[in-house]
Formats: sequence, structure tokens, C-alpha cells
Amino acid sequence: LNPNKKIINLSLGGTTPAFYLKQIKTYISHQRDNKKSISGEKVIVSLYSNDIVLDPEYCNFYNSNISKFQFLMSKKEFNRVNKKCDSLLSLSSEEYDEIKNFKLPFRNLMRNVLGSYSYLFIREMIAQLSLKVLKDPSIGRAGYIPIWKNNNAGELILLAEVLNEMNNICEVYNCKLLITTFPNVENLSPNSKVRSSMLSFSNFIKKKYNLKIHDG
Repeated sequence: LNPNKKIINLSLGGTTPAFYLKQIKTYISHQRDNKKSISGEKVIVSLYSNDIVLDPEYCNFYNSNISKFQFLMSKKEFNRVNKKCDSLLSLSSEEYDEIKNFKLPFRNLMRNVLGSYSYLFIREMIAQLSLKVLKDPSIGRAGYIPIWKNNNAGELILLAEVLNEMNNICEVYNCKLLITTFPNVENLSPNSKVRSSMLSFSNFIKKKYNLKIHDG
């Protein structure tokens, strides 16, 4: 690594690209305010399979651009996202954390009886089985696949607009945005359903926004 360069981690566990957007905007603008000669930073954004799950930061971005989303989304999707965001934003931070951090019942007991590795193995087997068997999955990674492949899904449109706004910021502040998908480490096969669904989104955003997403 070049000792004259720094790597700054602006992410936070359990957050989504809408949070990354806020972090990038704040950090880059402060950098410019503090030292006008700074430019050309490389901003790397990694997309995970659950990054199309709505959260309060997504909803804040949605509300600040609501007239645009009313145009971009179908009436059905707009109303659905609107209702979901109203519900999320009505929660206190404690209430939201309780929902976000929901864990499998008896998880600790299962860990103690089976051991950590066996527990993780069984949990992963269940997740993989749901990906292969369920025709209309709605829980966990299995539930993310149909959304990534649906160009009309409100969550996907919201994510695309967030990434486009990141690109706009980098154009204004002269930083270099690189977006990549995070590998589906549980199944590294090129035919992974998670990978193929995210590639579908990559094709969509390339055609609509001319943004390239690198295949992780």
C-alpha cells in the first residue's frame, strides 16, 4: 500500500446505501472545505444482497425526493413504499433497532447444544434450501432475489436513485466512484441465484443511468 494514501471506512454494520450516500456527502464536502486542493478520491461502494431492504435512511431519501419517485414508480409501488416508510419513520430508534436486530428464537441454546460451527452450518443449509425450493420466498436472502430482478420494484428504483446521487456527488466534487457487488460467499458458483439476480440489477442501472457495477 502507498504510505501517502489513507483508507477511510465510512460504513457501519446494518446500514444501507442510503446511509453510505449521507456519509459520502458529508465526508467529501468537509474534505473540500478543509483543503481546497484535495480531489480525486476513490469511493468504493459494495452492494450486499440485503441492500434493497427499506430502512429509515432510505425512507428519508425517499421523502426528500418524493415527487420524483411518484413519477418513477407505478402507483401501486409508490403507495406501498409510502406506507412502509410511514411505518418505519414512526418508530423510535429503540423500536427500530429491536426489529432490525431480531434473532432466531432459542439461537443461543441451539449454539450451546450444537456448537457454533454446526449451528452456522445448519442455518446456512436452511437458507440454501429456501433458495432452491421456495417458489415465492419472502424471508431472508431468498426474499431478496425477486426484488433484485424486478425493475419495477420500489426498493430497486430507490437504490438506483441513491447510487445515481452518489455518482452526481462525485461529479461535483471530482471523486471517483466504484460500485461493486459483494460476493455471495455461501455459493461462489457463477450460476448462483443471488449473483444472477444482482447481475440483473447491474444491467438495469447500466442501461438507465449508465452506471457500471462491477461483478464481485
